[in-house]
Amino acid sequence: MEKSYEFKFEITIADYEAFNIFITDQAFKKAKISRYIIAGSLLLLAAFNFYKANFTLSPSVVLTSLLAIIWGIIIPASGKYTVKKRARMLVASARPGVITGYREMSFSMAHITMFSDLFNETIQWGAINKVERSKEHVLVFISDMAAFIMPIKEIESQCSIEEFIAFVQSQIDKSQNKEEIAAHLVG
Repeated sequence: MEKSYEFKFEITIADYEAFNIFITDQAFKKAKISRYIIAGSLLLLAAFNFYKANFTLSPSVVLTSLLAIIWGIIIPASGKYTVKKRARMLVASARPGVITGYREMSFSMAHITMFSDLFNETIQWGAINKVERSKEHVLVFISDMAAFIMPIKEIESQCSIEEFIAFVQSQIDKSQNKEEIAAHLVG
């Protein structure tokens, strides 16, 4: 028997905001490491030169490094406010039901089907990039910046989150393997 999952849920503005904060946080995490490495390197260089070489770098280097570290802490917090504001503006400007609203989604071994008041789409597994879990959602990505938002509470009413994510990941892996084999046979 073919395994499948069917969900009916409502996507709210809060769901959409949470998705946008999730992808923004992912970008901040990648950028944060480089900011801290640069700032920390400048501080270490200043300390080394001060203590070992009896040579001091200008206080502006030390101050700049400290500001970079503080900036790395403050920017993500202010960025979340901006992300929420932009998400609300986008939802307000979009046709009702496009971003938020009622959804029915079916995940089968063959494909994903999504139904709403405005559209009925069938998406092949080859179009899916990855699946990730946030605090309140499972996100099935079709690109780095676009995903199907699935509230965890709806998934948990039918199965475990881990079971569902494993199913989606296995279908992504199978479709990628098929594409690699086809490319190898053609090439």
